[in-house]
Amino acid sequence: MIDYAPLLIRIEQNTKKLSDKCLHRKYEGYSSDIAQIHADLTLLAMWMVAQETKDILDGVYRSE
Repeated sequence: MIDYAPLLIRIEQNTKKLSDKCLHRKYEGYSSDIAQIHADLTLLAMWMVAQETKDILDGVYRSE
């Protein structure tokens, strides 16, 4: 299972890097920054769904 903390840190770092590129009008590599942010957001969403599913199943099994 993946851990969400490194994903959040990487999203924050890449978002800051992208912001700096826009601020200084240095757009080289912006598409790879956006692709990495997108990939990390997708993994984060998958982690959240897995956690939600686990919580639902734990609730079901506890009630029996």
